[in-house]
Amino acid sequence: MGRQRATAASFLFLACVCPLAGQTGPSVDNLPDSPGGTMEMLLERTILKVDVLKLTVRVDPPAASRLAGFAVARGGYDREFEDAIVDLLLETDRAVASVEFKRSIGLDQFLDGVDEDLGRAVAAGWVEPEAFREITAGLREWLAFLATRGIKKGDRLVYEKNGETLRTTYLEAGAGELSLDQTDSGPQYVMAFWGGYFAPGTTFREGLSRSLWELPN
Repeated sequence: MGRQRATAASFLFLACVCPLAGQTGPSVDNLPDSPGGTMEMLLERTILKVDVLKLTVRVDPPAASRLAGFAVARGGYDREFEDAIVDLLLETDRAVASVEFKRSIGLDQFLDGVDEDLGRAVAAGWVEPEAFREITAGLREWLAFLATRGIKKGDRLVYEKNGETLRTTYLEAGAGELSLDQTDSGPQYVMAFWGGYFAPGTTFREGLSRSLWELPN
């Protein structure tokens, strides 16, 4: 499993609070665990070396087949391969990304990480500056339900991409109902989804890419 150190938990998204009783939302199990189809890493804090979250990304079987073939042909990870991996991922019709928080953190800490990675996606041309401003401002309103409670160990944040539709859910640890469930459509949401992980310089790009060779397939 890939591991990367960072000063803050990082992840992005666009969502509003909309609880749905009795529903637990999407998960990576919504897609088959095909060879080459799962990428995963742990994010840890730099100083304390404590795991903050586990990120798992799973893609549909056609994309998994392409990634598996790429990994076999190259034999092992090289940073120069990352652009090619991204090109393959951008052809994916369906994908699920699941964040499992491994420790409790404050909402501000989380949002700082979002700003940092999404800002790198803007710098790389993946996300328009106006979209960045809308997303970061919206997050502070949409995730306000976590302002006092914070993010707790065992909480799960899941994104499910289907074509140009993106569904986002948040399930609090021990809860039976979603605290957040939002579906958005449009290419800008999909590019923000991929950009937060794979734009150059983002927190997760190297760790996820390395995991193509490190995870058993």
